[in-house]
Amino acid sequence: MISHSCRLCGSVSGETFLDLGAAPLANSLLKPEAAECAEPTYPLRVWFCRDCMLVQLETNVTPEQLFSHYLYFSSISRHWLAHCERYAEQIRARLDLTTDSQVVEIGSNDGSLLRFFRQRGIPVLGIEPAANVARAAEASGVPTEVAFFNAETAHRLRDRYRADLIVANNVFAHAPDINSFVRGLAWLLKPGGTVTIEVPYLVRMIEDCQFDTIYHEHVFYFSLLSAEVALSRHSLAVYDVDFLPTHGGSIRIYAGHQSDGRKPAANVIRARRAEHEAGLDRIETCRRFSAAVGAAKRNLASFFTRAAHDGKRIVGYSAAAKGISLLNYVGVEAQSVDYVVDLSPHKQGLALPGTHLRIYPPARVFETRPDYLLILAWNIREEVMEQMKEIRSWGGAFVMPVPEIAVVP
Repeated sequence: MISHSCRLCGSVSGETFLDLGAAPLANSLLKPEAAECAEPTYPLRVWFCRDCMLVQLETNVTPEQLFSHYLYFSSISRHWLAHCERYAEQIRARLDLTTDSQVVEIGSNDGSLLRFFRQRGIPVLGIEPAANVARAAEASGVPTEVAFFNAETAHRLRDRYRADLIVANNVFAHAPDINSFVRGLAWLLKPGGTVTIEVPYLVRMIEDCQFDTIYHEHVFYFSLLSAEVALSRHSLAVYDVDFLPTHGGSIRIYAGHQSDGRKPAANVIRARRAEHEAGLDRIETCRRFSAAVGAAKRNLASFFTRAAHDGKRIVGYSAAAKGISLLNYVGVEAQSVDYVVDLSPHKQGLALPGTHLRIYPPARVFETRPDYLLILAWNIREEVMEQMKEIRSWGGAFVMPVPEIAVVP
């Protein structure tokens, strides 16, 4: 019996290769009084399409459930702000953006990226579905349209905001109706314009066993090969790529209208070849990843068991979705981890879904002096280790859960 058809190409020729069980929505943090109540959970099964090579979740949770009220504010991370500023300067020079240009960002969050364009006098528009986050962007001077991006939104905005540059950072994987999303990109983009898309890179996810990046918010897991299929269905073509360290390893795709006639750069050709050689066009590669995820789960569970046996106290750093996904999949219970800390004041005082661990400011670590600080936001581990380096004064150590468990004194 057919259980899934591809959201991109409609094919039923695919295979479910990974099942992470039933999980709560990773970004649905709980008020303390709700932490004792049962939560809804949804299957986390991952499917590979043999026809278009797109890795995707089987189960669809509506965007309204995930993004209408959001507690992630991108300006919290110094690491991410530095990344945004570098990108803004690089792309401004590359595309020769001026005060006559138009930049549109999809999933613009609190406007932390668009502020760097505004500082250079370039007109901007953010499109952000979470009204609470959009208000923060507007308060900082970034005009923001509160909407989910799709073909309808693009059609409504194109007369006023036809874009020389569309930025889609860490949002391409979030839209279940991917065809409407890409069609919207094509409609909103001027002839000769550029779309840049940043997504966590499937190659890095597989090679570094980043299973914790799988949660309901991330409907898709992209290679260059599958991204090119998605874009080409709506007359967009990739002409360049960059490989980035952000989010554990990301790919930045540069695309424009096929009618512009831009030829793909040499590194696009190399990346396609490398992905074929790495087996990203074959289900066997996904099956091997699934086996590695199972081994990682067993190793992490063993670490928590040994720590409890030895009387070691563990505190988690970060209430990020990837950490919540990891804790729920591994089956970590409250007795294994004391609590979690997070820099964001929007998250402090709440509790994690599933485990119901309370979230505190980072200063609490120095009051309770745990033996281990489990860095759940391992993609910014250098920033965290610098911020929390005083734990070494009482013999505390950092623990990295991915790609494999490692204790760093």
